[in-house]
Amino acid sequence: MKIEKILDQSYNFLTKEEQSSLLDLYKIYESYFMKSMGGQLFPHIKEVLCDLAKLHPVFIVSNCLSGYIENFIEFHHLQNIFSDFESSGNTGLSKAENIKLIIARNKLISLYMLVIQHGTRKHQKLISFLSSMLVTDLEKLIIPFTGSTILKN
Repeated sequence: MKIEKILDQSYNFLTKEEQSSLLDLYKIYESYFMKSMGGQLFPHIKEVLCDLAKLHPVFIVSNCLSGYIENFIEFHHLQNIFSDFESSGNTGLSKAENIKLIIARNKLISLYMLVIQHGTRKHQKLISFLSSMLVTDLEKLIIPFTGSTILKN
């Protein structure tokens, strides 16, 4: 869900102008927070992503604000793992449209997905969208990050 919609739902007692001002402040502080504190990685995720990146290009697509992914990658030293990324904060587009951008920009003809997010309805909607695309070898990989995980093609 886009941040503007969250603000509209959670802070509907504020005017649109006040919500916009709140969003501007949030962007400043959120960017500072990500640069200084990062964000929490799932256990063993860095190792799993390093292993995966040896086999396939790895991408991030998120509904986050502009700069969030960049700060996250920098804080956790993940620059050598991800081939590309996109966010709604950068483009103003939905996650599905940003996935299309990544596919086009990187000339992908085969797609494997590692979905890390909360909410099964969102997950099913995304998988349904991807399944409707002309992409071969579409697989959904849901991996428990409780120990070392080996991904096989």
